[in-house]
Amino acid sequence: MVASTCIGTRRLAVNICALSFRPQTMTLPSSEPRQIGQIATRAAANAHSKRALSLHHGLPSLLLVGCLLLITAALQGCASTSAGPAPGVPASTPTHPPAAPAAPTVSRPSPAVAAKSAPVPQGTPPAVRPPSPLEAERDWLQSWFKDTPVRISILPNGALEIEVPLEFCFESGRSRLQPALVAVLDKVAQSLRREDDARLALVAAATDEGGAPGLALLRATQVRSHLVSRGVGNSQLPSPSAQTTKSVLLRVVAPAP
Repeated sequence: MVASTCIGTRRLAVNICALSFRPQTMTLPSSEPRQIGQIATRAAANAHSKRALSLHHGLPSLLLVGCLLLITAALQGCASTSAGPAPGVPASTPTHPPAAPAAPTVSRPSPAVAAKSAPVPQGTPPAVRPPSPLEAERDWLQSWFKDTPVRISILPNGALEIEVPLEFCFESGRSRLQPALVAVLDKVAQSLRREDDARLALVAAATDEGGAPGLALLRATQVRSHLVSRGVGNSQLPSPSAQTTKSVLLRVVAPAP
């Protein structure tokens, strides 16, 4: 709206100036013959025309000055109007774009700090026990005596241990073998016959609660004799021994592969 008003004002000033400089024609009296009596009248008319002509020649100068003042006022009004900020437009626009934000600085630990914070292994890992050649025999015996009080296991040194509670082995005060113990000894003898390199390192038995110490040795001897009767060679059997644990204990060993 302001721009259109300024343009209209400028056009009006230009039109006024153009009109002021348009050539003016002055009507002079004709040169036709007049009577001698009108000479005086003509002289007066000429004098009047001269005054009008001088006024006519001074008018363009006045109009020029007025046009210049009008144009100056119009330009100043337009300049003052256009100088103000338009609604919704910021008064000043930055000549340079804003600087980009600085990249974040990542602190890195020094090698010494990183070395201190690195996890330190806690000792050496435990040595892995090599597989025992008697593990297959253990599994085979466990399949026979599963869900029974008979304990069959591989020791850390690789030996195969069979333990039968004393209450299933002998009658009180006696050395005769009970059927439960006989069934276990028969399977151990079968395993020893199958493994020629295996041998019994321990054959031990215990006495009754408060019984004679010799009863334990007698019972261990009966166990060894039964194994021999089942085909186990004397070279695979040790001497019988007594123990305090209330059980019959057999320990089978085999050379490492």
